[in-house]
Amino acid sequence: MAAWTPWVEGEVRGLSQVVRSGDVVVDVGAALGIYTCVLSRLVGPTGVVVSVEPLPRLHAGYDAWLRLRHAANVSRYDCALGAEAHTAKVSVPLRRDRPVAGRGFVTTGAAGLGSNQEFAGHREYDVPVLTLDQLVNRMDLDRVDFVKADVEGAELDFLRGARATIERSRPAVLLEVEDRHLRRYGYSSGDVVGWFRAQDYDIAVWSEGGWRPVSRVTEGRRNYLFRPVENPS
Repeated sequence: MAAWTPWVEGEVRGLSQVVRSGDVVVDVGAALGIYTCVLSRLVGPTGVVVSVEPLPRLHAGYDAWLRLRHAANVSRYDCALGAEAHTAKVSVPLRRDRPVAGRGFVTTGAAGLGSNQEFAGHREYDVPVLTLDQLVNRMDLDRVDFVKADVEGAELDFLRGARATIERSRPAVLLEVEDRHLRRYGYSSGDVVGWFRAQDYDIAVWSEGGWRPVSRVTEGRRNYLFRPVENPS
């Protein structure tokens, strides 16, 4: 589907070059569970998929039909992941009075609607927030091999709550990074790239059937793969 429809991101095709059988992986902002589904097949029966979605009821109809987040190796958590544990509000824009769940964002630390100002209406939902470090400890995971995260501009908050896991396990991280979303939190894509550079990570994008190295985030491309440098100087 990723090859011929815009509804499935092309980066899904590159997961098999990053994730292996038996891996422990986390899908943050799982939505319908397309990434969760592919990851579940890639890690196989000896692997673990942690599927995290703060607004599962907004996807309930499709989720029941597609069953994309249901498998024996998948654990589901209905929460958001951020810098610290708390109860937050998620603002979800409306299009023709229907929620656009994929553009929902945690309002903690945000200065207004930012990129969601293009929508006329909005609804807010109360959601629990954990950190990735807390979730890993709660599940008693000894490692994390891969993380995919789509958090609509709150990338740095997510990363701050994942620091211990990233420092210990050195997972590959596929992250949606867009300046238009980051600005509502007062950050830029350069801040995200700088955070990873400080952790000795490189950056790549999916292009022409492979993960190609790049030096920065560019407009028009959303998803970036951050991988630990094998032998940092």
